[in-house]
Amino acid sequence: MREGLLDVGARIDDRYEVRGYLGSGGHSIVYDARQLITTQRVALKLLRIETLRRSRDAVAQAARFEREMQVIAQLNHPHIVRLLDAGHLPDERLYLALEFVEGETLTTLCQKPEALDISEARRLMLQVLDALVYAHGRGVIHRDLKPLNIMVTGSGARRHTKVLDFGIAALVGDARNESYRALTATGEFNGTPAYMAPEQLVQGSPTVASDIYAWGLTFLECLTGVPVMRDASVAEVIFRQLSPDPVPLPAPLRGHPLGDFLARATAKNVANRFASASDAYDALERCDVSGLPWPLPPGELAAKASIAVPWGANDATSEVVIPDPTGATMEVSRQRSTAPDGSEQIASAPTLALSGRNPLPGAPSVPPSLGAPSSLGVPSSLNPPSSAGGPPSVGAPSSAGIGSRASGPVSVNVARPQSTRNPAGFQSAQGIQSSGNSVSGAASGLSGRASSPMSVRGERRQLTILLCGLADVDSIAATLDPEAFHDLVQTFQAMCAAVIEAHGGAVMRHPGEGVLAYFGFPVAHEDDAQRAVQTALDLVEQVPRQGAEAGLPVPLAVRVGLHAGLVVITDSEAQPSLVGPTLGVVSHLLERAAPGVALASRSVQRRVEGYFRFDRFGESAPRGSTQPIEIFVLQGRTLARDRLDTRGLSPMIGRSEELRQLMARWEKAAGGAGQVTLLSGEAGLGKSRTVRAFRDLLASEEHRWLEARCSPQLQNSAFYPFIELLRELLTEGDRDPLSSGSLSTTTSGPESVRDPRTLTGEIRLSLLERLLAKVDAGPLAVPLIAALLGIPTGGRHPMAPLTPQRQRQETIGALVHLFLGLSDQQPLVLVAEDLHWADPSSLELLGLLIDEARHAPVLALLTARPTFIQPWSVRPHMNHVVLGPLGKDDSERLVGHLAGAWSGEFPSLTPEVIRNLAVRSDGVPLFAEELTKMVLEASGARASSDGALEIPATLQDSLMARLDRLGSAKEVAQLGAVLGRSFRYDVLEQVALGDGQRPGLLSSTDTTALRHALGQLVDAELVFQRGRPPRATYTFKHALVQDAAYQSLLRSTRQQVHACIAEVLSARFPDTPPELLAHHYTEAALIPQAVAAWQRAGEVALVASAHAEAIHHLRRGLDLLKQLPETTDRAREEITLQTTLGVPLMVTRGYAAPEVEAAYARAHALCRKVGSSPQLFPALWGLWIFYHVRGDYAMAEQHGEQLLELAEATSDSGILLGAHQALGATRFLRGRLREGRDHFQRVLAIYDPARHLPLAYLFGQDAAAFSLSHLAWISYHFGEPELARSQATEALTLCDELNQPVSRGFALHFVASLGCLLGDLDMAEAHARTVIQLSEEVGMPHWKALGEIDLGWAASARGHHQEGAGRIRGALAMLTGGGSYVSFSEWRAALIEAEIGAGKLDEARSLLDDTLAYVEARDERYFEPELYRLAGTLALARGARDEAEAAFRKALTVAEIQGASGLASRIHESMERLAFPGTAAQAPP
Repeated sequence: MREGLLDVGARIDDRYEVRGYLGSGGHSIVYDARQLITTQRVALKLLRIETLRRSRDAVAQAARFEREMQVIAQLNHPHIVRLLDAGHLPDERLYLALEFVEGETLTTLCQKPEALDISEARRLMLQVLDALVYAHGRGVIHRDLKPLNIMVTGSGARRHTKVLDFGIAALVGDARNESYRALTATGEFNGTPAYMAPEQLVQGSPTVASDIYAWGLTFLECLTGVPVMRDASVAEVIFRQLSPDPVPLPAPLRGHPLGDFLARATAKNVANRFASASDAYDALERCDVSGLPWPLPPGELAAKASIAVPWGANDATSEVVIPDPTGATMEVSRQRSTAPDGSEQIASAPTLALSGRNPLPGAPSVPPSLGAPSSLGVPSSLNPPSSAGGPPSVGAPSSAGIGSRASGPVSVNVARPQSTRNPAGFQSAQGIQSSGNSVSGAASGLSGRASSPMSVRGERRQLTILLCGLADVDSIAATLDPEAFHDLVQTFQAMCAAVIEAHGGAVMRHPGEGVLAYFGFPVAHEDDAQRAVQTALDLVEQVPRQGAEAGLPVPLAVRVGLHAGLVVITDSEAQPSLVGPTLGVVSHLLERAAPGVALASRSVQRRVEGYFRFDRFGESAPRGSTQPIEIFVLQGRTLARDRLDTRGLSPMIGRSEELRQLMARWEKAAGGAGQVTLLSGEAGLGKSRTVRAFRDLLASEEHRWLEARCSPQLQNSAFYPFIELLRELLTEGDRDPLSSGSLSTTTSGPESVRDPRTLTGEIRLSLLERLLAKVDAGPLAVPLIAALLGIPTGGRHPMAPLTPQRQRQETIGALVHLFLGLSDQQPLVLVAEDLHWADPSSLELLGLLIDEARHAPVLALLTARPTFIQPWSVRPHMNHVVLGPLGKDDSERLVGHLAGAWSGEFPSLTPEVIRNLAVRSDGVPLFAEELTKMVLEASGARASSDGALEIPATLQDSLMARLDRLGSAKEVAQLGAVLGRSFRYDVLEQVALGDGQRPGLLSSTDTTALRHALGQLVDAELVFQRGRPPRATYTFKHALVQDAAYQSLLRSTRQQVHACIAEVLSARFPDTPPELLAHHYTEAALIPQAVAAWQRAGEVALVASAHAEAIHHLRRGLDLLKQLPETTDRAREEITLQTTLGVPLMVTRGYAAPEVEAAYARAHALCRKVGSSPQLFPALWGLWIFYHVRGDYAMAEQHGEQLLELAEATSDSGILLGAHQALGATRFLRGRLREGRDHFQRVLAIYDPARHLPLAYLFGQDAAAFSLSHLAWISYHFGEPELARSQATEALTLCDELNQPVSRGFALHFVASLGCLLGDLDMAEAHARTVIQLSEEVGMPHWKALGEIDLGWAASARGHHQEGAGRIRGALAMLTGGGSYVSFSEWRAALIEAEIGAGKLDEARSLLDDTLAYVEARDERYFEPELYRLAGTLALARGARDEAEAAFRKALTVAEIQGASGLASRIHESMERLAFPGTAAQAPP
């Protein structure tokens, strides 16, 4: 269970399996489920467990649930949802298994005028009346009839209706049994007030007449596209329903028989209404609706009544008591929503109106099926399920097309006010509007019914443009009379337009004698470029022939230009704007084309490469352009039928398990046990590639291979895939169709199959006769299949007189017999690809074959996208293999293979780019292939590593097609894309809907419509959903889909949307990550706000020790700052950014890196320029660190002194802390130990954690930790080892409390080095390993190198001199490579001692001389006594005792001057070990 929901795969009563979550109401939950035995898909409604736990309503709700079961069980009508099963669970919950209905609600359909006409509306409403007649005859009253509870499905040749939701139906009269009792509490009414009859509102008792009244309002909404009770508050709707004023009718109905009919159906007085549904049915059947305009305008509403509705308590749902004119009191449960004007509006939908399905985590979402906007009946448009667009109450389910909705009382919805009188939700011409500025569109009349996604703002689209012209137009014009020439041009243009429109193109305008057309708008298709190119071929071929057939005075010849490019589409234009380079290119191509020739640009050729043949024409620059374009001559079409035919096979990676399953099924089929496998997966996942790989595995086995492929353009052409299969089979039959070996309708290349249409009719008939004779087909087989293939029989095979239906059945039988006969010769693999585009007849044929082939050597291998719902019941010999996305490793392997395969043609890709491409492809092989090819062609070395890749041109059309199929829901996808790959519902709602102070970007919608739109995105598998609104999070399934949605917006629109998002996030969501806010400000071109946000993002990342992220954020701010004019304020902003940037640069690049100096030097220069004393502090501090770590102690001390001067001038304790840290560290390293100790003790005296702790992110480490660590070293030098240990422990304890990695790394290193000096090697090694681990975790290479030095030093002290020397030498190279020389003399001393111990005296001598020279040059004196001690040790090792004595004496002298008693003790210890005279002398004080 998750969030109270059953998980996908959960079993219910051991009879049903949960597939997903559909919706829920106050007392029940509805699941998408599968019956385990029959595999039938059902809508399973369960009583909530919480209901049973609440003793107050458990009995009532269980009884209501049982009543619903009783009601639906009595109803068996083609237009009423069916009850399939019911039962009890062990926990006493009841469940209902209801018929699963696919389609769209009448709410959605009636808002699309193009989808209905008045005759169709009348026919559908007669079906609903017929359902009421049936239900009323059995004593059942619906009580909540409305458009949302009527599904329209198109499972047959015509659409039909299904009445849903009898959850609150009532039994009347004799239908009530003895156990039936009224279950509605006193004061409670059930239903939707916008459709409730007056008597139902007042009395609460439903009647037959109440259903007729609701039916009448529904019919009116169907005719006008808008609810009758629209734009009204809760009280206003009730007032209108109870008023004696008649229901307003559209003006054209007044005086018309249909108007009289509707006036009677919606009469306020029951006595004037139809007495029965049967009477209404008869009257409507007699009513002639011809001659009425369509669509009808809505009726004019009476003036609104002003009835105050007080707000309730502060909770989300409160009870409002509204007295009505009759004195009755009704409780109305509403969802609170603050409106700009303080008013409330009522939705025409009930609380239980499903606004969008929320699949369970991991549930396979079911996208819209072919021919229906949603496979679950979810409306395909963005119109809210309610007719007035109100939001559902808490827990409201979505309007999935299920058999029934959750039970429980239906409450009244209160929706947020709409800015226009448009109750159709998103279906308006308003589109997105910028924050604070409403963009008005057509808001009058029926404008709200027309869908205009992103209307006013428009969008950017990649279209394929075709321009065709009449060849030799000048000579033709010279030979014809002007009027004749005019007529000829018009005829030519009409011919061209007919060819263009036949392929789905849109004719835009006729420039001169030509025709301009485009493909890909208003709805994109995956094959728009192919359609355009095929159109060009047909124009060149057909127009001249048609001209000759028409007897035109001159022969016609056509020239064509084709180009694919970016165009801008705005609301003010009904067609795309082709002003600019796109039109210029296609015009240039037309000019270069000879008569009868079609020229295409490279952009078109790439999109259709492999499907069509081209010859390279050359390069040429369009007029006004200096950039030449590649031009290609279109030669014809290949026989390639899919992408695999066009470019060969990509590597087969990550599908071993799927292939194993297919081989297992093949083994059974080859043994005579027929098998059926459905291979499903979304586009691009590799279904066809897997089929090819499976075929390769069968190469050595005896079998016959046949393929049938469905086509999106021909999904309504009966038997199309099998007609093509038979034609190919006959072509192969020219070489003996029953020869042994593999036989396939697809071959190794697009050119290798002979076109079957080139065979004569006589040859084709002979081949067909021969084929059917071999399989012992009956006498009807030849004429039936010949008729199917269009082969004339010449009287040799007369057709028996059959009805069309019988002929169809016999044809299917003959085809099944053919395939089974072929399998008798050899085991048969019958592949049927892309069944989501299959025509009904082909599916019926497959269904019969599946049944008949159970005991035949046949493997039926079917492929489809997830939208396909198989129409056959599941059989034991069937299985379903789902292709998922490739994993990360497989994706990287695929990209690597592809890059390697093309390595000879393009530059190689770096591992980083390969990883980036794999991530961007989201495991979709097609995406990986196209992205890799695009990057290689553009020189992969320039590909960014942050995912900023454009969409390959070859994927543009398919991605836009997926978005366009959403209809108006695309607006929400576009908003989500601007929000990011993942986005929260609550943020989206604020941006889309606005609040009382700020209008939303989707001004004409509401919460219900928004949730419904998101449900569509989930259903279409474009986004994943986690959680439920308002706490839901949505994630685009593929980054390229998000990119396509984002890039389709105009740049100006993007900026406005980003600005609105930034405003919402900053005002309403204070927990928003600052880098997200900065991103939106940046994209909105709000530079000052963006700079400030990037600064804040850098600071937050710095606090979290996310140093790489901090650098990125701060540099983004600096880059943007350059766009602002040079002012003092800009300079101050840059100082802050530069000084903040210096800290993470120190940690990640090294304290002495050139970038560190550049950042602080720039800040220091700006401070001097603008006179900014407060900001001078971090600049001086950063420069001090740089010079100190670089070993330039003179410059470092100079900056430390400036810090002290600044602190004294400003009396700033924070600056004073920095000054004393700087001077203490530098003076200590210069050998002035007492001064160093004094400064650090001053730091500890000043330090106040409450005030100074935040300065750690300016200093780079905590001041107290820094000072204690140095004091530990100084104490050791002074000969105070116990104090040194104490101070080191205190520093580590403080760092553990602070949880600051840099401070802790600093202290750990100092303590490790102290352990080496003290001889506590265990302490040294433990802390050194810890600092190395910490450095690797947070990315601090400087501290890792120091940890390695400490480990090397300890290893040498343990006698492992070579190991120690190697570690120290490598670490020193890392440090000095980054410019770091701080404490260089100490680390060199450790290395010299290791080399001496290893016996490498010459190496040690060389190192020592170099180090002493460094000390003199840099004045790093604090470890100078130790260097002279080592000089003495080295001299003794070489046998030079006099030289050794001088060195030891020099060491003691320097130690005495510095007061370094600790180092003096080490010198005496060395002298004593070497039996050197004078070792008894005391160390200097």
